[in-house]
Order: sequence, then C-alpha cells, then structure tokens
Amino acid sequence: MLYAKAYIEQFLVRFVRPKRPDLEAPLLDAVDALNLRTPLSDAILAAMVEAVSEKQTTVYEASTQIFGKIAEYDDRALQMIRDMAISKHAHVRHNALLCLTQKTQSTACIEIIRDGLRDKSSRVRRKAADWAIRLPLQSVAPDIADALKKESNSETAFVMTEALKALQTEES
Repeated sequence: MLYAKAYIEQFLVRFVRPKRPDLEAPLLDAVDALNLRTPLSDAILAAMVEAVSEKQTTVYEASTQIFGKIAEYDDRALQMIRDMAISKHAHVRHNALLCLTQKTQSTACIEIIRDGLRDKSSRVRRKAADWAIRLPLQSVAPDIADALKKESNSETAFVMTEALKALQTEES
C-alpha cells in the first residue's frame, strides 16, 4: 500500500503536529521507508515506538497503521510490537494490538491477541476480542470463550460475545 506523500503530510500537520510536533518528521520518514520497502533506521524505529505508545488518540491512530504495515516486512518492528504488548502500561498494550494487520505473522497475532484476552485491563481485553474479528483469527475463538467465562466488564463481555459469534460464523 503506497501512501501519497501530500496526503500524509497534510494528515500529520492536522493530527500529529498539534500534539507531538517532534514526531512529525520521523513519521514522514517512516512512510517514505514503507513506500520504498526500505529498512528504518534505529532512530526512526525508536520514534515510531514512541508515537505508537502515545496516549494521544490522534498520534497513536496515525502511527499504529504505519507501524503495523512496516512490521509486515521488518522483523525488528514486529519484535517491538511484541515488546509493547507486554508493557506495564495498559495504553501501550492496547496500542500494540492496533498495530496488527492481516499480513502480520500469524503466530505473532495469535500470541498477542491471546495475551490481550487475559490482560488485567478490560480495555485491552475488549480490543483483543475486537481485533480477533478484524484479522479474522478463528483459532482464538476458544480463548475468547474462556475469557468470556471470567469477564466481569459488561462492555467487554458484549464485544467478546459478538467476536465469538462472528468467528464461529466464519468457520461455518
């Protein structure tokens, strides 16, 4: 997937610059590397992890999609997502889930989703169930069923129930 540079620049100006102007240039460099399928420098990778780990919605939403695409071909980025998925901060674990794509290594997706379903944060558990549908990962349906049995948050239980229905329908 190629990103039009003018579109991305405008997007970053509108949504990232107001919150984290220091991340604007590294994100643009990451998009260039993604479009060319070239490796990212260590500095750009570090900036990407910082952007993806942000609490600011506009910053992490702009970053997770880009970083997820990079992790499809860069094992260093995928390892960084795995590391984020076990962070002590719930918002970082949540954002790690958002980096997963249908082209991410399936073993990594399954591992991160399963861990997310057992997370102490209901927001992370909810996003793990949601992402299981989006990817779609039928193999985690039993994990969702197990998590649902223990789920105390009604909103998360609802998402898990819907995820189970969707994944079981896709199996049929």
